[in-house]
Amino acid sequence: MSSQPQQYFDLNIPLPTSRRKHQAQMCQARLHQLGYHGIAFCHTAFGRLKPERDDADKTLPWNQLLPSDADVESQSNFGRANSLGMKVYRRLNIVIEEVSDVSQILLPYTADAQQASRELLQKYDIISLQPMNEPVLQSICELLSQSNEATSNNNLTNHVQIINLEYATGSRGGHGLPYKLRKDYVIKVLEAGVTFELNYSTAMLDSKRRHGFLRTLVDFQSAFNGIQKKHMLLNKHIHSHQYDQTKCKSEPFPLLLSSGTRQNFTKGTDEGIMALRSPHDVAFIVNHLLGNDVGSGDNNTSHAGGGGKRKKTGRIVSTAEKVLVKAREHKLGMITCNDRGTKSHIKSSKTMRALIVDSTGHDRDGGSEDEDDPCDSLTDWLSKSIGKTQNVNEGEKSDKLDRETKIDLRSLLASKKVREEASSKVNDNKRKEPPTDTTDEGGDLEDGFIAL
Repeated sequence: MSSQPQQYFDLNIPLPTSRRKHQAQMCQARLHQLGYHGIAFCHTAFGRLKPERDDADKTLPWNQLLPSDADVESQSNFGRANSLGMKVYRRLNIVIEEVSDVSQILLPYTADAQQASRELLQKYDIISLQPMNEPVLQSICELLSQSNEATSNNNLTNHVQIINLEYATGSRGGHGLPYKLRKDYVIKVLEAGVTFELNYSTAMLDSKRRHGFLRTLVDFQSAFNGIQKKHMLLNKHIHSHQYDQTKCKSEPFPLLLSSGTRQNFTKGTDEGIMALRSPHDVAFIVNHLLGNDVGSGDNNTSHAGGGGKRKKTGRIVSTAEKVLVKAREHKLGMITCNDRGTKSHIKSSKTMRALIVDSTGHDRDGGSEDEDDPCDSLTDWLSKSIGKTQNVNEGEKSDKLDRETKIDLRSLLASKKVREEASSKVNDNKRKEPPTDTTDEGGDLEDGFIAL
């Protein structure tokens, strides 16, 4: 297995309101110097989404994010490549303070609202949620767990890839998270394939926020360490076909580290690109604070005991790569059907009729007989086909049962006829025998009784 170089991404780069094009170019140049391979410019929305305010073409237009020499029109629908060879993405971060806003954003009531929200979210490459209290976080986790059990058409949680842990602004004044990060919340989020994110720039600039950064790290580590069989939970959504058929596994600490807002809240200043750090510096700081191997995804070999040989352990997928793979598959029309990585491609937004892709990667048509009969969801279509096979099997079983019943009736009639003939012969023999005299026997019995 050939060793593949580790790629690094900063998936949270907010832009100021003024001189956005100049700031975007400076951030790309600085992050390229620090060794990053991709970045995501972030727009923050507060509460319920509004198309006239939160549309991606208005908040993060490509003509401001990329230099003029980049050919935007000829590139793919997921991310753009700049002149430096980096991938540039657009991200939407939704700050939620009310529980009612969760249902309005993720569970629209009407079909028109659902379609409008879907079109708005589809323009962004990455979607993240930032809960500001525990009831909001609990509601989000419940919706994520429901979407993990059975995917619904009106549930927009499949668009979400990141849960942002905001410690700098909240009810605790920058000294930690405004809620308790429980183990159950972490399990539900990770089971849904969603990643937790923590921003480091504020802690680098503001000394009063460093305590909140450290406390959030410790809270997440405590909640994560209480989970049993963590490796199965982390590798649940990693499949070889997503990474060029290479044997992969997740890094042991599933926390996404991004720069985030570069504002010093104590001084009230924006430090700009001076707050950015290299991925190795960030990993070293977290390793020093927690004492574990965070961000060690570039190690794909380990020493074997005794002989000093180095055995290959496969490629380690970073948390940022998992986020990008999930976001790319969803935006390009891929949805997960089961835990083994079986996929189906969405043909249209109205129907969920799909081609089932087997484990070998070849497509086989799953519904050629009833193409004119659209189904509302993939679950309905699969259950409909299963119901047809069950009906056919039940018809075959009923025919077989009828044949067996007829055979049993014939044998029963034949045996009954034989018994009737045998009983008639016995009766004839009884008629031919002479009658026996029972008086002597009675006298003998009586005499014997008297004698006794």
